[in-house]
Amino acid sequence: MTVKSLDEYRTYRRSVVGARILVVDDDSTVRMIVQQFLKNAGFTVTVATSGEEAFQCLEKKVFDLMLLDILMPDVTGFDVLEKIRQKYSKLELLVIMVTMKEESADMLKAFSLGANDYVVKPIDFTVLRARIEMHLSLQRAETELRNTRNVLEQRVEERTAELLATNKALVVEINERKNVENSLKAAERKASLVLQSAGEGIYGLDIEGNTTFINPAGEKMLGWEVDDLLGKPMHDLLHHTRADGSPYPREECPIYKAVKDGKVHHVNEEIFWCKDGSSFPVEYTSTPITEDGELVGAVVVFKNITERKLAEQALLFTQTSVDQAGDVIYWLGPDGKFMYVNDTACEMYGYSREELLSMSVPDIDIEYPKEVWQKHWQDVEHCGTMTFVTQPRKKNGESFNAEITETFVTLGDKEYLCGVLRDVTERKQMEDKLRKSHILYNQAEQMGKLGHWEWDHINERMAHCSKEFAQLYEMTVDEALEFFSSWDNELSVAHPEDRLFYEQHVLGSEEEQKNVDIEYRVITPSGKLRYVHLRSEFVRDNDGKIITSFGAEQDITERKLAEEELRKSHTLYGQAAKMGKLGHWEWDVVNEKLMACSEQYAEIFEMTVEEAISPSSENFDDDIKEYIHNEDRERYKQVTELAYERKEAWDVEFRIITANGRELFVRELGEPVFDESGEVIKTFGTFQDITERKQAEEEIRHLAYHDELTGLPTLRLGKDRLSNAIALARRNKNSIAVLFMDLDGFKNINDTLGHKAGDYVLTKVAERLKQIVRETDTVARIGGDEFIIVLTQLMEDTAVVKMTEKIVEILTRPMEFDGQEVIIGSSIGIALYPDHGDSPEELIEKADKAMYSVKHRSMNNYSIAK
Repeated sequence: MTVKSLDEYRTYRRSVVGARILVVDDDSTVRMIVQQFLKNAGFTVTVATSGEEAFQCLEKKVFDLMLLDILMPDVTGFDVLEKIRQKYSKLELLVIMVTMKEESADMLKAFSLGANDYVVKPIDFTVLRARIEMHLSLQRAETELRNTRNVLEQRVEERTAELLATNKALVVEINERKNVENSLKAAERKASLVLQSAGEGIYGLDIEGNTTFINPAGEKMLGWEVDDLLGKPMHDLLHHTRADGSPYPREECPIYKAVKDGKVHHVNEEIFWCKDGSSFPVEYTSTPITEDGELVGAVVVFKNITERKLAEQALLFTQTSVDQAGDVIYWLGPDGKFMYVNDTACEMYGYSREELLSMSVPDIDIEYPKEVWQKHWQDVEHCGTMTFVTQPRKKNGESFNAEITETFVTLGDKEYLCGVLRDVTERKQMEDKLRKSHILYNQAEQMGKLGHWEWDHINERMAHCSKEFAQLYEMTVDEALEFFSSWDNELSVAHPEDRLFYEQHVLGSEEEQKNVDIEYRVITPSGKLRYVHLRSEFVRDNDGKIITSFGAEQDITERKLAEEELRKSHTLYGQAAKMGKLGHWEWDVVNEKLMACSEQYAEIFEMTVEEAISPSSENFDDDIKEYIHNEDRERYKQVTELAYERKEAWDVEFRIITANGRELFVRELGEPVFDESGEVIKTFGTFQDITERKQAEEEIRHLAYHDELTGLPTLRLGKDRLSNAIALARRNKNSIAVLFMDLDGFKNINDTLGHKAGDYVLTKVAERLKQIVRETDTVARIGGDEFIIVLTQLMEDTAVVKMTEKIVEILTRPMEFDGQEVIIGSSIGIALYPDHGDSPEELIEKADKAMYSVKHRSMNNYSIAK
């Protein structure tokens, strides 16, 4: 800047001296020189060695100017400048870039990022000081100019506000005068508009009873035009005759009386006559008009009440209908008191209307004492409408099942509950029977793997299916409904070899209008094969057209596979028994008597239905539950009593002794029924003979744990027994041994004499091993010619050696197969608990390794694990 005088220079110097400057440079020499120079010049200086340190300084202090080196190792000056300009404007923080050489590209980039100026190294401190002072003075000048502008703008705003206020006051005064004038005109227009637009009829009379005006609504209702009425006596035109046809004298007319006695006369119902000779019911008010205290006429306001009369008549019809309705209808107040009851309520409860209107809900329903009633009121108020079932009492003390729908109603400022009550005692009984039927059916579906469906032939889609049906095809109900609504999809799940059979029977049955009863195979989405038994029936309309079909499908895979397996393996299962029958029963808990049962249920006990329900022969006990096996009775009793206590169904398997002394396994699904006090009064359920399944499970379990050739335990069972032996040894603090044995020369026998000879040798080895071990020991064949022997309760290690040597010796004894002498040997590895491990896997592994260490050295030898 140019300084024209010494005073101006001093003022200028004071404006910049003491300014806060941040120097950012990674060169310590440059920082020190620049810092010292700026301090000598009177500035407050802070230094930063990097861009990150510069950011930290800016967070802690406010600076007027920054000297920023472009080249720094961590963050460049450009990066620092770009981040700074996101927070500070060019005026808030001045930035002078410092560069090694003057390159236009760098300078352009610096200015584009918001730099105020730049200097080049080596720094010319005279230039640096001049530029710093120049930018600081410009900053101060801009700040003072901005402040001066703000002061001037504020003064202009204040003066403008004063002028506006003065002008506003003048405008208000002028407007008030205009408003007064307009109000007078508006009042006149308003009166005219009200008269013209009123929905009710309005006409005026002078002191003589002659018409002075009539509004459009009145003209329309009466059929007269205003010119025909003005100056004429209105009574003679529209009020001359009563509804019964008798004359209506003018002197008796309330309208005319208003201009005589100066009083307001209101009539709820009379008739006015129209120009065409017709009449309509009206409600009217005749109001006298006075001017300066003198009666000058009257104004009559009337309305056609034809719709109100019709509504009153409809209300009368409604009241009659409500009183004669077949259901109880009532209104209740907030305290539960009856405000209205219809005739049906009196008949159903046995009280007179007066008696019921003096009572409240707690008087006739013990489920709703006062404290419960208040909660019930709040619930209905919250829901708006609520339906529930309860058991109110009649006057004679008899209770009944009632379904009630109550609605919260507000009339004016009062609140009510409007209720409709219906006696559903018979319906509840039917629902109970239906519920029992559904439960039995559902249990049958669950136990029999049975599912049902409904097909809509009109819309060609599956309308409904049960969960069990969908599960049969590994689907949800929604997925099954969508999938089976397509014939191509339905046909696709049938086994390829059964599709033609399925299509012929299903489509052929529809064409011939006969029921379907077939068994076929299906492939589920996961690729599983299942056998299905399908039965379906058709429903026709009055013209014989099929509109719906119902069907049931049962998964008979287990039965089919069992039949197949039985055909394949007579040695495992013998001749297949027929599938267990499923029956149902109903038990009287109070009298401990069988009330009803199906034929299948009785057949399981080898009885007839009559014998099961009413035993008469000495061969049958009076209580059929006595046929439960002695060892299962207490468990059966505990299961059923727990179900009673928890009020839930039970599912239990147990044994019975039939009338002919046979022992059978059965499965029972039952459910209790309770009375009003919560006591069990009866039970019902399903019953299935599962003896064959139990036997099959036992055989399968034996095969899973025993070697088919030798009958010895498999590795799985051997490890289980070894695990138990370890636990027992740990508790008794004694030892056990695991012997891993491999037969020497066994492969040569198979290769030279054949597999029959090999099987013979394995069975003889198993027999010899079982002969020499104790009952507490275990011999298991774990595959091929390998065996493990678990020796338990060893009191000393020498017992293991003696037993091992005995095994080696007995297996070297010759065997004879098909006239030839067969000789084998054995290699044995020994692992001891707890010396060599404390788990079955570890002991077997150690014994296995010990066996291999000796097998390649010599035959008929053994080795103890290390």
